[in-house]
Formats: sequence, C-alpha cells, structure tokens
Amino acid sequence: GWQPAFTRGKLRHGRDGGILRLLGRPSRFPLACRAHCVTASPAVVTVFRDAVNEHGIPASVLSDNGAVFTARFKGGRNAFQTELASLHVVMKNSRPYHPQTCGKVERFWQTLKQWLRAQPVPWTLTELNTLLDSFPHYYNHHRPHTACGNKPPITRLTNLPGQYT
Repeated sequence: GWQPAFTRGKLRHGRDGGILRLLGRPSRFPLACRAHCVTASPAVVTVFRDAVNEHGIPASVLSDNGAVFTARFKGGRNAFQTELASLHVVMKNSRPYHPQTCGKVERFWQTLKQWLRAQPVPWTLTELNTLLDSFPHYYNHHRPHTACGNKPPITRLTNLPGQYT
C-alpha cells in the first residue's frame, strides 16, 4: 500500500509551499513528492495520478485524517476519496490522535527537511519542485535506512518485487 502525507516547505521570501508525498509503505520508497501553492484534495489527486502512471495502482492507501485526504468526518467524500473509489483502491485512515500509525511518514519528513536545509533555499515553487525531484535519488539509492537493515530503500524494492504497489 501507499501512504500519502502533507507538510510545508519554506521558500526564500518567507512564503510556504505545501508538499505532498506518496511513500510505498513496506519499501519506504518515495513514489511521488510535489509542492503546490494551494494544497487541497485536487492537488492530492494530481500527485496520486502521476504516481499511478509511473508505478501502477496500489491495493490500498493509508493516510491520516487531514481534510486533503478524507472528508469522512464531514459525512462526505472528497476528490481523493472519489479517485480511490473509482480505481477500487482501499482507503484506510489512522485513528484520530494516534500519530504512531503514520510514524514512518514523520521520519521521512525529518529526513527531507534536514536535506532541504542543506540545499540553497528556493525562491519559487518550481525551484522547490526541482529540489524535490532530486531528493528521491538520494533517499532511495544512497541514504542508509534503519527499517531496511541500514541499506537504501532501493535494495528492499529490488529484493521484494511488487512491494511498492
């Protein structure tokens, strides 16, 4: 299954960009990572579709209860939930106020933000997205990951085909 998440990224002039990311749960392999000016459910759909085009349709998605991922507490369905349903992808949400379910997401953000701090601060979302495009190569191919036996996630993906879907 896949795990989407959202955080903020800083631009040089003080503005933020919303960063959406999809992570392959068993492999820890980042499947997609994009910054958007306005982060709402349609932006999540765009990032999700890009990942589906590259990696195929996942069996399930596990997310927190953020409004960009679910409208279940409002008794409705947002664009992301509609997209998942149309593809027959099982939607799973963490329990409210139980951040441990999505702990690997928080660890990923910590690594990404530490890496971004070591880069020139971007002026624009385009520059931030260029940085985000280069991060997965570092993360997947070079950085040792404790959940992968202190090897990069690519080794886990190679050793366990299909684990990222």
